[in-house]
Amino acid sequence: DFGSISDFYAYDYSKVVLTSESGKIYRMTNGGFNLDEVYNDPSVVFTGIDFPTETLGWACGYNGHILVTNNEGMTWDLQYADSYNQFEDVHFTSLSECQELRRPNLPVSSFWHSVSFNDPDTGWVVGGGAGYGVILRTNNGGDTWILDHESPEGLFGVFAVKGKETAWACGAGGNIVKYSPCTF
Repeated sequence: DFGSISDFYAYDYSKVVLTSESGKIYRMTNGGFNLDEVYNDPSVVFTGIDFPTETLGWACGYNGHILVTNNEGMTWDLQYADSYNQFEDVHFTSLSECQELRRPNLPVSSFWHSVSFNDPDTGWVVGGGAGYGVILRTNNGGDTWILDHESPEGLFGVFAVKGKETAWACGAGGNIVKYSPCTF
């Protein structure tokens, strides 16, 4: 039983690593024919996962949990934990540049769900709930954030295209938002 899948990282169509809200991490290989539970801690709600390299990856969740793997997600080690942070997502622009999403650090009060960066400076965070969705943007690596877009429903995922100033967000009610700069 997967429980609610909260995030995934796909190397390609045949190899995927999944996090779940039930404190489990799964690794699928061989197009999904092989499914291995590689981590289990029912006290944690995992919410995000990312791999900056083929072998090195991080997963994050509630109670300040951050896990690290150096073997394509086959085994995981606890890197950090506390009792008060709720990490919602983790995203790497490069091996040395990690962006983690913590609820209290942003200028708009909302439930924050996902973060993604086009490059080390330009990034997006999405959130919201019933009746309200919000997108914030940074142009300075997350030092400051500005309100970029509001929508009628919550937004739960964002994907920024690396090297381009284009981002896609999705959320409740089939809501899909695309940002790309206007050019003449």
